[in-house]
Amino acid sequence: MDSSIKTSVDGDDLIAIPLKILWYARLHPLLNSWRSTLHNTTNLILFSLFLALAIIGIINSYKENIYFTAECLETSLLAIQTIGKILTLYVHKEILLQLVIQRSTFWKPIAFAKQVQQECSVIRKRVKKILRCYYILGFVSPITYDLQPILAGTLPLTFYRPPVSFKYLVVMIWYLSFFTTATFIGTDSLFYSLVASLCLQFKLLKYKLKENVASSEESDNKFWKKVKEVVDHHVFLLSYCQKLNTAFQSVFLMQFLLLVANGAVAMFIFMEPGILSNRIKCFAHFVRTLCDAAFYCVSVEFLTDSVCSIKYQGKLVQFFFVGKSN
Repeated sequence: MDSSIKTSVDGDDLIAIPLKILWYARLHPLLNSWRSTLHNTTNLILFSLFLALAIIGIINSYKENIYFTAECLETSLLAIQTIGKILTLYVHKEILLQLVIQRSTFWKPIAFAKQVQQECSVIRKRVKKILRCYYILGFVSPITYDLQPILAGTLPLTFYRPPVSFKYLVVMIWYLSFFTTATFIGTDSLFYSLVASLCLQFKLLKYKLKENVASSEESDNKFWKKVKEVVDHHVFLLSYCQKLNTAFQSVFLMQFLLLVANGAVAMFIFMEPGILSNRIKCFAHFVRTLCDAAFYCVSVEFLTDSVCSIKYQGKLVQFFFVGKSN
C-alpha cells in the first residue's frame, strides 16, 4: 500500500507536492505502518530532549547571560512549533485523510466555459508560483542553521550542552533539521493548497449560480435539478471548510503565539553584538516564521471573501428561485 500512496494524487494537482513532502517526512495521512509510528515517535523524543536541554539552559543562564538565555528560548520555541505540528498531523490524521479523499468530488474546471477554465488556470499558476517561492525560502532558512558548525564552529542550536561529542550533536541536529523543514513546508503548503482549491470551487459555484439564473426559462425538472446540484455542492463545501478548520485551528493559535515570541527573541538577538552567522540565522528564522503566519492569514482571508461572495450571490439567486417556484 505504501508504494502507491505517493502517486495517488494527480501530479498537476495543487496538493501533490505537499503530500509528497509529508510522505518523505513520514507524516502522510495514509501512512499507518509501524515504521512511520516508530519514526515519528523517535523524532518527538529527540525534539523533546532538545526542548528540555534548552529549558535547562534558560534556567541556568537567565541571571548571568541574557544573550545565551534568548538563544535557548529561540531553540525551545522552534522545538515547540515542530512538536505542535507533528501532533496536529497525528491527532487529526483521519480528518486530513477525509480532506484529501473528498477532493475527488470537487468540480473540474474543464466542465465549464472556456473563460472560466482560463481564469482557474491563471489562479492555479499563481498559487504554484507562491508555493515555489515558499519552498525556496523554507529550504534557505535551515541552511543558515546547518552551515553554522562549518562557518563558525558552533552548534546550530543553543542549549545546555551535555557531555556528548560535538560531532554527534551536529549530526543529530542536521537530521532533525531535515525533518523540521519537511514538517513545516508540508503542513503549511498543504493548508494553502487546500484553501486555494476551495477558493476555486467557490468560484465555480458562483458561476453555476449565475448560469442557473440565466437558464431560468428551462423546464421545471431541469431547473430544479440544477438547483439541487448547486445547493448540495454548496453544503458540501461548507462542511469541508469546517473540517479544514478543525484540522488546523490548533496550528493557527500556535502560529500567532509563536510569531510574537519569535519576533521578540529574534530582534533582540539580531540587535545585540555577537557572531554574524548567528544573527543572520535568527533573522532568517523570524522571516520564515512571519511567512508561515502570512500563509495562514492571507489564505483564510481569500477563502472568507469567496464564501461571502457566494452568500451575496445566493441571495440574488434566491430571489429568482422564489419567483420561479411561484
